[in-house]
Amino acid sequence: LILFVAAKVSNRRKGFNFLVDALRLLTAADLDLDLVTIGREPEIPKDLPYNQHNFGHVADESLLAKLFAAADLFVFPTLADNQPLVVIEAIACGTPVVSFDVGGVPEMVRHMETGYLARYKDVADLAAGVRLLAGDLELRRQLGENCRRVAIREHDVRLQAQRYMDLYRQLDRTWAMQKPQIDKE
Repeated sequence: LILFVAAKVSNRRKGFNFLVDALRLLTAADLDLDLVTIGREPEIPKDLPYNQHNFGHVADESLLAKLFAAADLFVFPTLADNQPLVVIEAIACGTPVVSFDVGGVPEMVRHMETGYLARYKDVADLAAGVRLLAGDLELRRQLGENCRRVAIREHDVRLQAQRYMDLYRQLDRTWAMQKPQIDKE
């Protein structure tokens, strides 16, 4: 199962058209794939030789987590994103990610550790990442385990809360040192 998620599947910036082009390159690879999309306005070409399933907008977080966890790969060929939450969600569910090496994605997807980073807008490289991970169950299992370890180590909610508290304390100290002294006469 290959999963793609975007609020609007048709949003060009999310790169669904690159995934479609990559899947067209894979037709000769003899891979047994199903494409699952989550999001509004899917523009899924009918000529793809894969089963296609669209869940539309999914608001239920439990169902969303189950869909991420059920996927073998999360493919997110974004053209510009800082730190997309869907990538963190996939990693937290133990699902390896195939994406372009762009924006903040490489901070989350570590090439051949938690997924595959394809060269920016390179459809053939994106297809190579999908082919590699879809065709190697053991590699996918290892990357999935790595995803969970990274999620627990770096994205745990308690750790994030502590980081915010540390930042606020640092800003408070900085502000206290910089505020002007008022003479009391």
